[in-house]
Amino acid sequence: MRSTNKVYIQGIDHLRGLAALLVVLFHCIHRSGEITQAYVPANPLLSFFEEGHTGVALFITITGFIFTTIIGDNQIVYSRFLRNRFLRIFPLLFIISFFTDLEASGVAGGDPLAMLKFFNLFGGGIYRGTWTLVVEFQFYLFFPIFYVYFRDNCKGTLKKYLPFAGMILVGLMFRLMFFMEKGNAQDVGYWTIFGRIDQFMLGAMASLFVQDIKAARIFQNKFAGLAALILGLVLATAMFHYFNIRQLYLRDPSSPDPLWLIESTAEGVMYAWLLVAWIWVLGSAEGRLVNIAAYIGSISYSTYLIHFFVLDMVVKIMSTYGITFSSDLFTNACAMAFLLVYPLTLVFSTVTFELIEKPFFKYRVSYLKANPAPVV
Repeated sequence: MRSTNKVYIQGIDHLRGLAALLVVLFHCIHRSGEITQAYVPANPLLSFFEEGHTGVALFITITGFIFTTIIGDNQIVYSRFLRNRFLRIFPLLFIISFFTDLEASGVAGGDPLAMLKFFNLFGGGIYRGTWTLVVEFQFYLFFPIFYVYFRDNCKGTLKKYLPFAGMILVGLMFRLMFFMEKGNAQDVGYWTIFGRIDQFMLGAMASLFVQDIKAARIFQNKFAGLAALILGLVLATAMFHYFNIRQLYLRDPSSPDPLWLIESTAEGVMYAWLLVAWIWVLGSAEGRLVNIAAYIGSISYSTYLIHFFVLDMVVKIMSTYGITFSSDLFTNACAMAFLLVYPLTLVFSTVTFELIEKPFFKYRVSYLKANPAPVV
């Protein structure tokens, strides 16, 4: 999706599409409850599907990357920045939240104060995965001020990375305090800004790294980039399969595993690596398939919010008519995802993107202004 503030990297939209697909797969696999969170596929590659909740981490790392890239050396008009974020998120969110409230309570029921409370979003986002948007908006509130201040006051090849590393340590500190008090770090590490801050910061650091090396000769070598991408994918597969074997992601109750103190950090490191490698290899790629993949990424926000409803509909139809693709529960869930849920979600998402999201884009404004020239 092209920003009104000039920077557009098509490869980012490819990865947004991947992130949405992972989340769709995760919910398809675990929707019925027949496949528990403790399930571990024999093939390590399939842990990406079973652990598809990690698509949220990829979305968040991308957010840190793209806003650091967009702001760059410019100053920012804070009110305009927040206006753009509101126009990007709220129209579809309003429709989805309103419909979900009706779906849950009936057309004549519902909470009469829901509109005033923005459907409880200020309380953490209770509707259909909207907790992630609450975390994202918390990041939007502080990041422009944080980034511009430390960019201007921490100059130097290595020094400029220190504030971001410092924020990662701050997140770790809060997770440790939560762990010592509550006995688990998953609740704070997965669901809140105190865990996700690592991924925002690592995405930002990846952006700075790309800016540092993009003029280097090695960055022009696509074979070196491909090697980095393959290595990153191998390491990511091994990491997520290990997390899966260790049963790191659990629900009701949450995991007491202390590895959750650094789980979000590990995900952020891996996705920052893959972001750099993907842009290294495909940042300037062209062609019809590349453009199609980019469009799928541009509608990923709709995909994320719409797929819950499509999944419910497909499960109801398959249950009513006794439709199955395989006697193996995991294979059946993946087939349902790829053959029905994801394609239908893309159709619905195209409609909501073009008719609900896109009309508001024209009201976005530039929030950047160039730094004044130094006085000589």
